[in-house]
Amino acid sequence: MPDRKLARKLKRTEASVTFRRCEKGVAAFGPRNRKWRPEDDAMLGKRPDKQLAMLFGIPPGMVSRRRRKLGISYPGATFARWTPREDALIGTGTDAHVAQIIGRSEGAVKQRRLAL
Repeated sequence: MPDRKLARKLKRTEASVTFRRCEKGVAAFGPRNRKWRPEDDAMLGKRPDKQLAMLFGIPPGMVSRRRRKLGISYPGATFARWTPREDALIGTGTDAHVAQIIGRSEGAVKQRRLAL
Protein backbone atom coordinates (compact mmCIF):
# COMPACT_ATOMS: atom_id res chain seq x y z
CA MET A 1 0.00 0.00 0.00
CA PRO A 2 1.39 3.47 -0.84
CA ASP A 3 2.69 5.56 2.06
CA ARG A 4 0.04 8.24 1.48
CA LYS A 5 -2.83 5.75 1.73
CA LEU A 6 -1.36 4.04 4.79
CA ALA A 7 -0.82 7.41 6.47
CA ARG A 8 -4.49 8.30 6.00
CA LYS A 9 -5.55 4.91 7.34
CA LEU A 10 -3.32 5.22 10.42
CA LYS A 11 -4.11 8.94 10.87
CA ARG A 12 -0.44 9.85 10.68
CA THR A 13 1.62 12.04 8.37
CA GLU A 14 2.97 10.59 5.16
CA ALA A 15 6.49 11.58 6.26
CA SER A 16 6.20 9.55 9.49
CA VAL A 17 5.05 6.47 7.56
CA THR A 18 7.86 6.89 5.03
CA PHE A 19 10.40 7.32 7.82
CA ARG A 20 9.21 4.21 9.65
CA ARG A 21 9.19 2.16 6.43
CA CYS A 22 12.78 3.21 5.64
CA GLU A 23 13.82 2.57 9.24
CA LYS A 24 12.48 -1.01 8.99
CA GLY A 25 14.09 -1.53 5.57
CA VAL A 26 10.79 -2.06 3.77
CA ALA A 27 10.82 -1.19 0.05
CA ALA A 28 8.42 1.50 -1.14
CA PHE A 29 5.21 0.36 -2.74
CA GLY A 30 4.80 1.49 -6.28
CA PRO A 31 5.31 0.82 -9.94
CA ARG A 32 9.09 1.21 -9.73
CA ASN A 33 9.21 -1.97 -7.67
CA ARG A 34 6.92 -3.95 -9.94
CA LYS A 35 8.05 -7.48 -10.60
CA TRP A 36 7.34 -8.52 -14.18
CA ARG A 37 5.98 -12.03 -14.41
CA PRO A 38 6.37 -14.18 -17.54
CA GLU A 39 2.61 -14.00 -18.15
CA ASP A 40 2.81 -10.17 -18.04
CA ASP A 41 5.66 -10.19 -20.56
CA ALA A 42 3.62 -12.51 -22.80
CA MET A 43 0.89 -9.85 -23.07
CA LEU A 44 3.31 -7.15 -24.28
CA GLY A 45 2.86 -6.32 -27.95
CA LYS A 46 -0.53 -8.03 -28.09
CA ARG A 47 -2.48 -5.06 -26.70
CA PRO A 48 -1.83 -1.31 -26.70
CA ASP A 49 0.47 -0.11 -23.91
CA LYS A 50 -2.27 2.09 -22.41
CA GLN A 51 -4.60 -0.89 -21.99
CA LEU A 52 -1.91 -2.97 -20.34
CA ALA A 53 -0.97 -0.06 -18.08
CA MET A 54 -4.55 0.15 -16.85
CA LEU A 55 -4.67 -3.61 -16.38
CA PHE A 56 -1.39 -3.70 -14.42
CA GLY A 57 -2.07 -0.43 -12.54
CA ILE A 58 1.14 1.25 -13.69
CA PRO A 59 2.00 4.23 -15.95
CA PRO A 60 1.96 3.55 -19.73
CA GLY A 61 5.61 4.61 -19.96
CA MET A 62 6.65 1.65 -17.81
CA VAL A 63 4.85 -0.74 -20.13
CA SER A 64 6.44 0.73 -23.26
CA ARG A 65 9.88 0.74 -21.62
CA ARG A 66 9.55 -2.95 -20.72
CA ARG A 67 8.26 -3.79 -24.22
CA ARG A 68 11.19 -1.99 -25.90
CA LYS A 69 13.68 -3.57 -23.48
CA LEU A 70 12.47 -7.01 -24.56
CA GLY A 71 12.57 -6.01 -28.24
CA ILE A 72 8.82 -6.36 -28.73
CA SER A 73 7.25 -4.04 -31.31
CA TYR A 74 4.09 -2.04 -30.70
CA PRO A 75 0.87 -3.78 -31.83
CA GLY A 76 0.14 -2.99 -35.46
CA ALA A 77 3.47 -1.26 -36.04
CA THR A 78 4.99 -1.74 -39.45
CA PHE A 79 8.44 -0.63 -40.44
CA ALA A 80 8.46 -0.93 -44.21
CA ARG A 81 11.56 0.12 -46.10
CA TRP A 82 11.30 3.02 -48.50
CA THR A 83 11.22 1.98 -52.15
CA PRO A 84 12.99 3.93 -54.91
CA ARG A 85 9.53 4.79 -56.32
CA GLU A 86 8.48 6.32 -52.99
CA ASP A 87 11.76 8.22 -52.70
CA ALA A 88 11.20 9.63 -56.21
CA LEU A 89 7.82 11.04 -55.16
CA ILE A 90 9.30 12.93 -52.20
CA GLY A 91 9.40 16.65 -52.98
CA THR A 92 7.01 16.42 -55.94
CA GLY A 93 4.12 17.76 -53.85
CA THR A 94 3.21 18.60 -50.29
CA ASP A 95 4.11 16.06 -47.63
CA ALA A 96 0.40 15.47 -47.00
CA HIS A 97 -0.27 14.77 -50.70
CA VAL A 98 2.71 12.42 -51.07
CA ALA A 99 1.72 10.64 -47.84
CA GLN A 100 -1.76 10.05 -49.21
CA ILE A 101 -0.39 8.63 -52.48
CA ILE A 102 2.09 6.21 -50.93
CA GLY A 103 0.05 5.28 -47.85
CA ARG A 104 2.37 6.61 -45.16
CA SER A 105 1.88 9.24 -42.51
CA GLU A 106 2.67 12.88 -43.22
CA GLY A 107 5.25 12.79 -40.42
CA ALA A 108 7.01 9.80 -42.01
CA VAL A 109 7.17 11.59 -45.36
CA LYS A 110 8.55 14.74 -43.74
CA GLN A 111 11.18 12.72 -41.87
CA ARG A 112 12.23 10.95 -45.07
CA ARG A 113 12.37 14.24 -47.01
CA LEU A 114 14.62 15.78 -44.39
CA ALA A 115 16.83 12.69 -44.35
CA LEU A 116 17.25 12.79 -48.13
